[in-house]
Amino acid sequence: MTDEQRATPSLLLALTPVVLTLLILGTQIFYFGVFEPHIPLAIGIALTSFVGTYLGLTWEEVRAGIFKVIHVALPSVSVLIVVGMIIGIWIASGTVPTIIYYGLKTLSPQIFLAAGMVICAVVSVSLGTSWGSVGTVGLALMGIGEGFDIPMYWTAGAVVSGAFFGDKVSPLSDTTNLAPAVTGTDVFSHIKNMMATTIPAMVLAFLIYLGVGFFVIDAQSVSFAKIAGITSALEDNFTVTGWALLPALVVMGLALKKIPPLPALFAGAVVGGAFAMFMQGQSLQAVFDYANNGYAIQTNIVEIDSLLNRGGVQSMMWTISLVLIALGFGGALETTGCLRSIINAIKSKAKTFAGTQIAAVGTAPLIGIFYAYVGWFSPKATKAEKEEWESSGAEIAKFNKDGTPVTE
Repeated sequence: MTDEQRATPSLLLALTPVVLTLLILGTQIFYFGVFEPHIPLAIGIALTSFVGTYLGLTWEEVRAGIFKVIHVALPSVSVLIVVGMIIGIWIASGTVPTIIYYGLKTLSPQIFLAAGMVICAVVSVSLGTSWGSVGTVGLALMGIGEGFDIPMYWTAGAVVSGAFFGDKVSPLSDTTNLAPAVTGTDVFSHIKNMMATTIPAMVLAFLIYLGVGFFVIDAQSVSFAKIAGITSALEDNFTVTGWALLPALVVMGLALKKIPPLPALFAGAVVGGAFAMFMQGQSLQAVFDYANNGYAIQTNIVEIDSLLNRGGVQSMMWTISLVLIALGFGGALETTGCLRSIINAIKSKAKTFAGTQIAAVGTAPLIGIFYAYVGWFSPKATKAEKEEWESSGAEIAKFNKDGTPVTE
Protein backbone atom coordinates (compact mmCIF):
# COMPACT_ATOMS: atom_id res chain seq x y z
CA MET A 1 0.00 0.00 0.00
CA THR A 2 1.44 3.39 -1.04
CA ASP A 3 1.46 6.51 1.12
CA GLU A 4 -1.26 8.02 -1.06
CA GLN A 5 -3.56 5.00 -0.51
CA ARG A 6 -3.14 4.92 3.24
CA ALA A 7 -5.75 6.51 5.46
CA THR A 8 -4.24 9.15 7.69
CA PRO A 9 -5.30 8.65 11.32
CA SER A 10 -7.03 11.49 13.07
CA LEU A 11 -5.15 13.19 15.90
CA LEU A 12 -7.32 11.42 18.48
CA LEU A 13 -6.67 8.01 16.93
CA ALA A 14 -2.96 8.76 16.53
CA LEU A 15 -2.65 9.75 20.19
CA THR A 16 -4.55 6.70 21.45
CA PRO A 17 -1.66 4.17 21.41
CA VAL A 18 0.75 6.80 22.74
CA VAL A 19 -1.45 7.84 25.66
CA LEU A 20 -2.38 4.25 26.54
CA THR A 21 1.28 3.25 26.48
CA LEU A 22 2.19 6.16 28.76
CA LEU A 23 -0.59 5.16 31.16
CA ILE A 24 0.63 1.55 31.25
CA LEU A 25 4.22 2.72 31.64
CA GLY A 26 3.23 5.08 34.45
CA THR A 27 1.40 2.25 36.20
CA GLN A 28 4.46 0.00 35.88
CA ILE A 29 6.81 2.59 37.31
CA PHE A 30 4.72 4.34 39.94
CA TYR A 31 2.03 1.85 40.94
CA PHE A 32 4.13 -1.32 40.90
CA GLY A 33 7.36 0.57 41.64
CA VAL A 34 9.35 -1.25 38.95
CA PHE A 35 11.41 0.74 36.45
CA GLU A 36 11.32 -1.78 33.63
CA PRO A 37 9.55 -0.18 30.65
CA HIS A 38 10.09 -3.07 28.24
CA ILE A 39 6.67 -4.73 28.51
CA PRO A 40 4.65 -1.49 28.42
CA LEU A 41 6.50 -0.49 25.25
CA ALA A 42 5.91 -3.93 23.74
CA ILE A 43 2.21 -3.50 24.48
CA GLY A 44 2.48 -0.10 22.77
CA ILE A 45 3.71 -1.84 19.63
CA ALA A 46 0.67 -4.13 19.73
CA LEU A 47 -1.73 -1.20 20.25
CA THR A 48 -0.18 0.73 17.37
CA SER A 49 -0.40 -2.37 15.17
CA PHE A 50 -4.14 -2.57 15.88
CA VAL A 51 -4.43 1.05 14.76
CA GLY A 52 -2.58 0.17 11.56
CA THR A 53 -4.91 -2.77 10.91
CA TYR A 54 -7.91 -0.48 11.44
CA LEU A 55 -6.44 1.90 8.85
CA GLY A 56 -6.08 -0.89 6.30
CA LEU A 57 -2.43 -1.87 6.75
CA THR A 58 -1.39 -5.52 6.78
CA TRP A 59 0.72 -6.95 9.58
CA GLU A 60 3.55 -7.48 7.07
CA GLU A 61 3.59 -3.73 6.33
CA VAL A 62 3.62 -2.80 10.01
CA ARG A 63 6.34 -5.36 10.73
CA ALA A 64 8.46 -4.05 7.86
CA GLY A 65 8.22 -0.52 9.30
CA ILE A 66 9.20 -1.76 12.78
CA PHE A 67 12.28 -3.61 11.57
CA LYS A 68 13.26 -0.80 9.22
CA VAL A 69 13.75 1.56 12.18
CA ILE A 70 15.46 -1.14 14.26
CA HIS A 71 17.84 -1.83 11.37
CA VAL A 72 18.92 1.82 11.30
CA ALA A 73 19.92 1.58 14.98
CA LEU A 74 21.89 -1.68 14.76
CA PRO A 75 25.28 0.09 14.43
CA SER A 76 24.64 1.85 17.75
CA VAL A 77 23.57 -1.44 19.33
CA SER A 78 26.81 -3.01 18.08
CA VAL A 79 28.77 -0.24 19.78
CA LEU A 80 26.93 -0.93 23.05
CA ILE A 81 27.93 -4.60 22.86
CA VAL A 82 31.61 -3.77 22.32
CA VAL A 83 31.50 -1.10 25.04
CA GLY A 84 30.27 -3.76 27.48
CA MET A 85 33.22 -5.96 26.50
CA ILE A 86 35.72 -3.16 26.74
CA ILE A 87 34.62 -2.03 30.21
CA GLY A 88 35.19 -5.46 31.73
CA ILE A 89 38.48 -6.00 29.88
CA TRP A 90 39.92 -2.53 30.58
CA ILE A 91 39.30 -2.99 34.29
CA ALA A 92 41.06 -6.38 34.19
CA SER A 93 43.94 -4.92 32.14
CA GLY A 94 44.53 -2.20 34.74
CA THR A 95 43.61 0.61 32.33
CA VAL A 96 40.69 1.96 34.35
CA PRO A 97 42.41 1.42 37.75
CA THR A 98 45.50 3.24 36.45
CA ILE A 99 43.43 6.24 35.31
CA ILE A 100 41.76 6.34 38.73
CA TYR A 101 45.12 6.05 40.48
CA TYR A 102 46.86 8.84 38.59
CA GLY A 103 43.74 10.99 38.68
CA LEU A 104 43.66 10.86 42.47
CA LYS A 105 47.37 11.64 42.55
CA THR A 106 47.34 14.62 40.18
CA LEU A 107 43.88 16.27 40.02
CA SER A 108 42.56 18.58 42.72
CA PRO A 109 38.93 18.68 43.89
CA GLN A 110 38.54 22.31 42.72
CA ILE A 111 39.27 21.66 39.04
CA PHE A 112 38.17 18.04 38.90
CA LEU A 113 34.64 18.55 37.53
CA ALA A 114 35.67 21.02 34.81
CA ALA A 115 38.72 18.95 33.86
CA GLY A 116 36.67 15.75 33.81
CA MET A 117 34.14 17.30 31.45
CA VAL A 118 36.89 18.43 29.06
CA ILE A 119 38.59 15.01 29.19
CA CYS A 120 35.32 13.24 28.32
CA ALA A 121 34.68 15.71 25.50
CA VAL A 122 38.11 15.08 23.98
CA VAL A 123 37.74 11.29 24.26
CA SER A 124 34.21 11.39 22.84
CA VAL A 125 35.28 13.50 19.86
CA SER A 126 38.09 11.02 19.22
CA LEU A 127 35.95 7.89 19.57
CA GLY A 128 32.70 9.24 18.14
CA THR A 129 30.63 7.57 20.87
CA SER A 130 29.24 8.93 24.11
CA TRP A 131 28.58 5.41 25.42
CA GLY A 132 32.20 4.41 24.90
CA SER A 133 33.46 7.54 26.64
CA VAL A 134 31.11 7.22 29.62
CA GLY A 135 31.83 3.51 30.02
CA THR A 136 35.62 3.84 29.98
CA VAL A 137 37.08 7.22 30.95
CA GLY A 138 33.79 8.25 32.56
CA LEU A 139 33.90 5.19 34.80
CA ALA A 140 37.42 6.10 35.92
CA LEU A 141 36.37 9.68 36.61
CA MET A 142 33.52 8.43 38.80
CA GLY A 143 36.14 6.61 40.85
CA ILE A 144 38.24 9.75 41.17
CA GLY A 145 35.21 11.79 42.22
CA GLU A 146 34.36 9.15 44.83
CA GLY A 147 37.89 9.49 46.19
CA PHE A 148 37.46 13.25 46.47
CA ASP A 149 34.09 12.84 48.25
CA ILE A 150 32.42 14.79 45.44
CA PRO A 151 28.69 13.95 45.18
CA MET A 152 28.12 11.38 42.47
CA TYR A 153 25.50 13.49 40.68
CA TRP A 154 28.03 16.29 40.08
CA THR A 155 30.61 13.88 38.65
CA ALA A 156 28.03 12.08 36.51
CA GLY A 157 26.79 15.42 35.16
CA ALA A 158 30.29 16.49 34.17
CA VAL A 159 30.99 13.13 32.52
CA VAL A 160 27.74 13.11 30.54
CA SER A 161 28.12 16.77 29.53
CA GLY A 162 31.54 16.17 28.03
CA ALA A 163 30.62 12.84 26.43
CA PHE A 164 27.49 14.19 24.75
CA PHE A 165 29.32 17.26 23.45
CA GLY A 166 31.99 15.13 21.83
CA ASP A 167 29.51 12.66 20.38
CA LYS A 168 27.44 15.49 18.94
CA VAL A 169 30.28 17.18 17.02
CA SER A 170 32.44 14.18 16.18
CA PRO A 171 32.50 13.25 12.46
CA LEU A 172 32.93 9.63 13.64
CA SER A 173 29.62 9.60 15.52
CA ASP A 174 26.91 7.40 13.98
CA THR A 175 24.08 9.76 15.00
CA THR A 176 26.00 12.78 13.69
CA ASN A 177 26.31 11.01 10.34
CA LEU A 178 22.76 9.65 10.39
CA ALA A 179 21.03 13.02 10.78
CA PRO A 180 22.54 14.67 7.67
CA ALA A 181 22.18 11.44 5.70
CA VAL A 182 18.39 11.39 6.12
CA THR A 183 18.03 15.16 5.57
CA GLY A 184 20.18 15.42 2.43
CA THR A 185 23.14 17.48 3.65
CA ASP A 186 26.79 16.69 4.37
CA VAL A 187 28.15 15.85 7.80
CA PHE A 188 30.50 18.83 8.16
CA SER A 189 27.76 21.34 7.32
CA HIS A 190 25.63 19.59 9.92
CA ILE A 191 28.39 19.90 12.54
CA LYS A 192 28.99 23.55 11.65
CA ASN A 193 25.31 24.38 12.13
CA MET A 194 25.27 22.66 15.52
CA MET A 195 28.21 24.69 16.80
CA ALA A 196 26.03 27.78 17.36
CA THR A 197 24.22 25.99 20.20
CA THR A 198 26.74 23.34 21.23
CA ILE A 199 29.76 25.59 21.91
CA PRO A 200 27.88 28.09 24.16
CA ALA A 201 26.31 25.19 26.08
CA MET A 202 29.75 23.61 26.56
CA VAL A 203 31.31 26.89 27.73
CA LEU A 204 28.42 27.55 30.12
CA ALA A 205 28.67 24.02 31.56
CA PHE A 206 32.44 24.41 31.95
CA LEU A 207 32.02 27.64 33.90
CA ILE A 208 29.32 26.07 36.09
CA TYR A 209 31.48 23.07 36.96
CA LEU A 210 34.46 25.31 37.57
CA GLY A 211 32.37 27.48 39.88
CA VAL A 212 31.05 24.42 41.70
CA GLY A 213 34.60 23.20 42.21
CA PHE A 214 35.75 26.43 43.83
CA PHE A 215 32.62 27.60 45.63
CA VAL A 216 30.46 24.53 46.36
CA ILE A 217 32.84 21.60 46.81
CA ASP A 218 34.58 21.79 50.17
CA ALA A 219 38.18 20.80 49.44
CA GLN A 220 38.97 20.85 53.14
CA SER A 221 36.57 17.98 53.76
CA VAL A 222 38.43 15.65 51.40
CA SER A 223 39.71 12.65 53.34
CA PHE A 224 43.29 12.11 52.24
CA ALA A 225 43.35 8.95 54.34
CA LYS A 226 40.49 7.65 52.18
CA ILE A 227 42.36 8.57 49.00
CA ALA A 228 45.48 6.84 50.33
CA GLY A 229 43.40 3.75 51.08
CA ILE A 230 41.97 3.66 47.56
CA THR A 231 45.33 4.17 45.82
CA SER A 232 46.97 1.59 48.09
CA ALA A 233 44.26 -0.98 47.33
CA LEU A 234 44.66 -0.32 43.60
CA GLU A 235 48.41 -0.92 43.87
CA ASP A 236 47.80 -4.14 45.82
CA ASN A 237 45.38 -5.59 43.26
CA PHE A 238 46.72 -4.25 39.95
CA THR A 239 50.03 -3.50 38.30
CA VAL A 240 49.67 0.29 38.08
CA THR A 241 51.87 1.67 35.34
CA GLY A 242 51.66 4.12 32.50
CA TRP A 243 51.87 1.18 30.08
CA ALA A 244 48.37 0.15 31.18
CA LEU A 245 47.05 3.25 29.39
CA LEU A 246 48.14 1.85 26.02
CA PRO A 247 44.77 0.18 25.18
CA ALA A 248 43.03 3.56 25.51
CA LEU A 249 45.74 5.28 23.48
CA VAL A 250 45.41 2.63 20.76
CA VAL A 251 41.68 3.32 20.43
CA MET A 252 42.22 7.09 20.30
CA GLY A 253 45.02 6.68 17.75
CA LEU A 254 42.85 4.53 15.49
CA ALA A 255 40.03 7.05 15.81
CA LEU A 256 42.34 9.89 14.78
CA LYS A 257 43.23 7.84 11.69
CA LYS A 258 39.48 7.83 10.93
CA ILE A 259 39.02 4.13 11.67
CA PRO A 260 35.28 3.60 12.39
CA PRO A 261 34.35 3.40 16.09
CA LEU A 262 33.33 -0.27 16.12
CA PRO A 263 36.62 -1.80 14.86
CA ALA A 264 38.61 0.81 16.84
CA LEU A 265 36.86 -0.12 20.08
CA PHE A 266 37.19 -3.84 19.36
CA ALA A 267 40.92 -3.36 18.79
CA GLY A 268 41.08 -1.67 22.18
CA ALA A 269 39.37 -4.70 23.72
CA VAL A 270 41.88 -7.06 22.10
CA VAL A 271 44.88 -5.02 23.26
CA GLY A 272 43.32 -4.72 26.71
CA GLY A 273 42.86 -8.49 26.86
CA ALA A 274 46.54 -8.99 26.03
CA PHE A 275 47.54 -6.56 28.80
CA ALA A 276 45.23 -8.34 31.25
CA MET A 277 47.02 -11.63 30.57
CA PHE A 278 50.65 -10.52 30.30
CA MET A 279 50.66 -7.59 32.74
CA GLN A 280 47.96 -8.45 35.28
CA GLY A 281 48.40 -12.25 35.20
CA GLN A 282 44.88 -13.12 34.03
CA SER A 283 44.13 -16.27 32.05
CA LEU A 284 42.54 -16.26 28.61
CA GLN A 285 39.45 -17.92 30.05
CA ALA A 286 39.19 -15.15 32.68
CA VAL A 287 39.47 -12.47 29.99
CA PHE A 288 36.64 -14.07 28.03
CA ASP A 289 34.55 -14.21 31.19
CA TYR A 290 35.24 -10.53 32.00
CA ALA A 291 34.29 -9.57 28.44
CA ASN A 292 30.98 -11.44 28.69
CA ASN A 293 29.98 -11.18 32.36
CA GLY A 294 32.02 -8.24 33.63
CA TYR A 295 34.96 -7.88 36.00
CA ALA A 296 34.75 -9.19 39.57
CA ILE A 297 36.92 -8.20 42.52
CA GLN A 298 36.64 -8.11 46.30
CA THR A 299 38.99 -5.62 48.00
CA ASN A 300 36.84 -4.71 51.02
CA ILE A 301 37.16 -1.09 49.89
CA VAL A 302 33.56 -0.11 49.11
CA GLU A 303 34.48 2.62 46.62
CA ILE A 304 36.67 0.29 44.57
CA ASP A 305 34.34 -2.72 44.66
CA SER A 306 31.30 -0.67 43.62
CA LEU A 307 33.13 0.84 40.65
CA LEU A 308 35.19 -2.08 39.37
CA ASN A 309 32.61 -4.88 39.64
CA ARG A 310 30.93 -4.11 36.34
CA GLY A 311 31.13 -4.37 32.57
CA GLY A 312 30.58 -7.27 30.19
CA VAL A 313 28.25 -7.83 27.26
CA GLN A 314 25.51 -9.14 29.53
CA SER A 315 25.44 -5.89 31.50
CA MET A 316 24.36 -4.12 28.31
CA MET A 317 21.51 -6.47 27.45
CA TRP A 318 18.92 -4.62 29.56
CA THR A 319 19.72 -1.39 27.71
CA ILE A 320 19.96 -3.05 24.31
CA SER A 321 16.60 -4.80 24.67
CA LEU A 322 15.00 -1.54 25.78
CA VAL A 323 16.49 0.30 22.80
CA LEU A 324 15.23 -2.33 20.35
CA ILE A 325 11.70 -2.40 21.77
CA ALA A 326 11.50 1.40 21.97
CA LEU A 327 12.68 1.72 18.36
CA GLY A 328 10.13 -0.89 17.33
CA PHE A 329 7.43 1.24 18.96
CA GLY A 330 8.70 4.28 17.06
CA GLY A 331 8.74 2.30 13.82
CA ALA A 332 5.15 1.20 14.33
CA LEU A 333 4.05 4.78 15.02
CA GLU A 334 5.82 5.97 11.89
CA THR A 335 4.47 3.23 9.61
CA THR A 336 0.85 3.65 10.73
CA GLY A 337 1.00 7.43 10.24
CA CYS A 338 0.37 8.16 13.93
CA LEU A 339 3.67 9.98 14.27
CA ARG A 340 2.99 12.03 11.14
CA SER A 341 -0.45 13.10 12.42
CA ILE A 342 0.95 14.16 15.78
CA ILE A 343 3.80 16.11 14.16
CA ASN A 344 1.42 17.80 11.73
CA ALA A 345 -0.80 18.86 14.63
CA ILE A 346 2.19 20.38 16.42
CA LYS A 347 3.40 22.07 13.23
CA SER A 348 0.00 23.63 12.66
CA LYS A 349 0.27 25.36 16.03
CA ALA A 350 3.98 26.16 15.93
CA LYS A 351 4.26 28.24 12.77
CA THR A 352 7.30 30.30 13.80
CA PHE A 353 10.86 29.35 14.78
CA ALA A 354 10.21 30.41 18.36
CA GLY A 355 7.01 28.39 18.49
CA THR A 356 8.81 25.30 17.20
CA GLN A 357 11.52 25.67 19.83
CA ILE A 358 8.98 26.13 22.60
CA ALA A 359 7.06 23.04 21.47
CA ALA A 360 10.26 20.96 21.34
CA VAL A 361 11.55 22.14 24.72
CA GLY A 362 8.15 21.84 26.38
CA THR A 363 7.51 18.21 25.37
CA ALA A 364 9.85 16.63 27.94
CA PRO A 365 8.61 18.67 30.94
CA LEU A 366 4.99 17.90 30.01
CA ILE A 367 5.72 14.17 29.97
CA GLY A 368 7.52 14.57 33.31
CA ILE A 369 4.48 16.35 34.77
CA PHE A 370 2.28 13.53 33.48
CA TYR A 371 4.39 10.91 35.24
CA ALA A 372 4.46 12.99 38.42
CA TYR A 373 0.66 13.24 38.28
CA VAL A 374 0.28 9.48 37.84
CA GLY A 375 2.75 8.78 40.65
CA TRP A 376 1.24 11.35 43.04
CA PHE A 377 -2.26 9.91 42.78
CA SER A 378 -1.13 6.30 42.72
CA PRO A 379 -3.17 4.20 45.22
CA LYS A 380 0.09 2.90 46.69
CA ALA A 381 1.24 6.37 47.64
CA THR A 382 -0.09 7.07 51.13
CA LYS A 383 0.02 10.55 52.58
CA ALA A 384 2.98 9.65 54.80
CA GLU A 385 4.84 8.17 51.82
CA LYS A 386 4.17 11.26 49.72
CA GLU A 387 5.60 13.50 52.43
CA GLU A 388 8.62 11.24 52.87
CA TRP A 389 9.31 10.99 49.13
CA GLU A 390 8.78 14.73 48.64
CA SER A 391 11.46 15.48 51.26
CA SER A 392 13.84 12.81 49.94
CA GLY A 393 14.69 14.71 46.74
CA ALA A 394 16.85 12.57 44.45
CA GLU A 395 15.85 9.37 46.24
CA ILE A 396 12.27 9.50 44.92
CA ALA A 397 12.97 7.20 41.97
CA LYS A 398 14.73 4.43 43.92
CA PHE A 399 12.73 1.30 44.66
CA ASN A 400 13.43 -2.20 45.88
CA LYS A 401 12.44 -5.25 43.81
CA ASP A 402 9.23 -5.60 45.81
CA GLY A 403 8.18 -2.05 44.96
CA THR A 404 8.96 -0.47 48.34
CA PRO A 405 11.03 2.74 48.40
CA VAL A 406 14.74 2.38 49.13
CA THR A 407 15.68 3.79 52.51
CA GLU A 408 19.21 4.58 53.54
